[in-house]
Amino acid sequence: MNTKQLEREIRTQVNRVYPELDLRGIYFSEGTENSPEGTYVYSRGNEFHVVFIEKGKRKTQEICHKLNEVLWNVLETVLFDVAMDYALKHRVEG
Repeated sequence: MNTKQLEREIRTQVNRVYPELDLRGIYFSEGTENSPEGTYVYSRGNEFHVVFIEKGKRKTQEICHKLNEVLWNVLETVLFDVAMDYALKHRVEG
C-alpha cells in the first residue's frame, strides 16, 4: 500500500465513524527536518510511519506494520486536540 492509498483508507475509516472529524495537522507525506509542525503519516516498503515534528525536529516516530496501528495513532493525535478544544471551551471556574 502506498502513501496515497494509506491516506484514502484512513480517511474512509474515520469518515465512517466520525464524518465531521477534521484531520488537521495530519500530513500524508514524509516529514523531514524543518517541515511544518504536525504529524506525518507515510508508507515505505511494508511499513507505515507516523512521525511527529515539532519546532522543525522529529520528536517521535512510530513504525507500524498493520493499518489498525496507524489508524490508532492518527485518531489518538486528532482526538487529543478535540478533547483539549472541548475542555478549553467548557471550562468550569474554581
